[in-house]
Amino acid sequence: MLNDQPAKDDPLGRRPFAVSIARVISTQSDRAPQVIAVDGAWGEGKTTVFGFLEVSLKEQGLKVMAFNAWRYQDEESMVRGFIIGLGETLGCNLLNKRDQWVEWVQKKVDWVKAGDDALGSGKLGGFLDFGTKRLRPTLELLTDRLKGELNSQAQRVTVLVDDPDRLDAEQLLGLFRLVKLTANFEWLTFVLAMDCAAVARTVGRRFGGKIEGRRFLEKIVQVPLRLPAVPHQRMLDFTLNLVQQVISDLKVVVTDDEARRFRSSFDSGLMPFISTPRLAKQYANVLRFALGFSADEVNAVDVMLLEALRLLLPDMFERLFQEVAPATNKLLDDVYLDQLRSDKTASLESARSRILPKDEVSGSKRALTDLLTSLFPRSFSGIIVSDEVYRQWDAAKRVACEDYMWRYLHCAVPDYDVPDAEVEELLRVAECDDNEAIELLVRNIIQPRRAKLGVGKLRRVEHRLTQRQRRNLAIAVAGCSEILPRHDHAWQFEFPFGQAAIAVSHFIRDFVPMESRERLAAEVMTRSKSLLWADELFSWLPHLREDKQMDEDQRRLAFDRKASENLGAMLAERVMSELESTSGNPPLEILRKYWLCAKYGQKDRLRGWIRGRITEDAAFMQHLACVLVSWPYGDEGREFAWPGDQEALNSLDQCFDLDWFKCNVRCNPPPKRDTFARSLTPDEIVFRLVQVANGVSTEASDDQRDD
Repeated sequence: MLNDQPAKDDPLGRRPFAVSIARVISTQSDRAPQVIAVDGAWGEGKTTVFGFLEVSLKEQGLKVMAFNAWRYQDEESMVRGFIIGLGETLGCNLLNKRDQWVEWVQKKVDWVKAGDDALGSGKLGGFLDFGTKRLRPTLELLTDRLKGELNSQAQRVTVLVDDPDRLDAEQLLGLFRLVKLTANFEWLTFVLAMDCAAVARTVGRRFGGKIEGRRFLEKIVQVPLRLPAVPHQRMLDFTLNLVQQVISDLKVVVTDDEARRFRSSFDSGLMPFISTPRLAKQYANVLRFALGFSADEVNAVDVMLLEALRLLLPDMFERLFQEVAPATNKLLDDVYLDQLRSDKTASLESARSRILPKDEVSGSKRALTDLLTSLFPRSFSGIIVSDEVYRQWDAAKRVACEDYMWRYLHCAVPDYDVPDAEVEELLRVAECDDNEAIELLVRNIIQPRRAKLGVGKLRRVEHRLTQRQRRNLAIAVAGCSEILPRHDHAWQFEFPFGQAAIAVSHFIRDFVPMESRERLAAEVMTRSKSLLWADELFSWLPHLREDKQMDEDQRRLAFDRKASENLGAMLAERVMSELESTSGNPPLEILRKYWLCAKYGQKDRLRGWIRGRITEDAAFMQHLACVLVSWPYGDEGREFAWPGDQEALNSLDQCFDLDWFKCNVRCNPPPKRDTFARSLTPDEIVFRLVQVANGVSTEASDDQRDD
């Protein structure tokens, strides 16, 4: 960490200024006292100048005393301490032996008083305090001794007083009274390093206003010197050297392109706000922590730019993330996020105007606008981001990608996110054949709270996997598939359940040669802990589709018809085994796999199982009908046009023996409803199927209608 101590080197070119002051002081032949003020704002480097000034004065053969007014609680002790300290600087002791003993006792009085309070042993401390104060030499006596010593040596002494502007009003006025008290001391020079405007405000509160405070100061200071401004290029070099030191210490790797991006945004947009060396040091210290927190989990240049914005323009920083963060919050519901994004009807110009400082000049605003566009192109440039560009941002860990933005805002990887280091460790282990270790890492990455981002990470690295990694990761995901979050509707690709299936289908698709690809697909589907996930994976595998237009590359990567039938038959066998081993009604998700069994060679076995279940429990027909034939009775279009019961019956025929159905399934008419119903109950579905199977015409009548 960089502290606020004065610099020993001179990166900002302050030494010549200090040397000039020392030369003027040392060449002054007049013995008259003088008070010089070095005026500079806090953090501009006055203390560093004092360090150079002290060295230069001593090189000129002058004696120098650094006086710290902060050490004294009252004015008398301040004056006494100053006189005694100045005597020591002159090489003499203004106190005789008796005075030294009295001063030593006086320093211990507070300890004795504390002991009195703790032990209740009387007022010894008070007695000692009264006695020593009576025995101490008076300030007048000490002043006379000091004057005599100054005149006898006849050599100029310089008193350096740093940061008096940070004293409270009483201490500050006490210091100025001390300066006035010693104003008639010959051979004495005071140099005060302070912010004169701040001193004028502090004193003015006691004397009627800022103008009075300035007049008061003019009576004290004889020579006001303004600390020279640091040239912009020197301040820029100083700041960049501090940044480079942090980067080197933390071993942060910044490519040449990234370094140019940083300089392009930082030099014009942010550097103008670094006006003092202290701000530059604060920025370097902030970076040391921020880059340490991110630990290679967020783009280093983005962190460096945002931390500069946070330090130098905190209000703009807050407005920026109020604008860009809510619509990307991973903890919010996706539907709500879509609404947030659709509600952003304001133009890019109005978005910028809400964020940019209102009082900045146009040139500064242009530079800050370019900075915003560099960090968040989608939000502030209006460009349409392609998947390829977004993948590039993701690979570079840019905050323009929501995951990395929230990592930056959390100053860590949130517990619902997956560190990049964890993904890299998984890829390293996946190069080995330790399936147990690989599955353990995968299970941790796709655990329910992290699954959305964890599966996304797997999809983003699929383009750089080796053959061995593809195989081992596909098998590991299958082994953990039972923990993947899913929802009870058809669009599983919106959830980690479907996304994981898509990722593994790509692992398999890119596995070569074709014969090995088919074996890998079979192994993954066999090892899948979740039958439903195995079916989801099967649906995303690259099958040769005659009913779908496919380009040459898609056909080259697709399984041929025989391979697809082999995989489908294997999966259908697993579904039938699951159905036959289930007591009671199978879960709805398993029932939906009837079509798979009917299509891939298990139709007779499926029909036999259905006949047995209906024979055992006639109510199973209602449960079955809802799964197999509910779609013709859905909401769409029913109010105006009846899609036809025959479609439902044809659908049932795929999995059912209709001849047996006609002879063995009976159903009483369900209660009639008075109004139109947009969907049918299970009893109504079965009744209509029985009617159609036996040649009885059905029509949607008004007395069945419901709201």
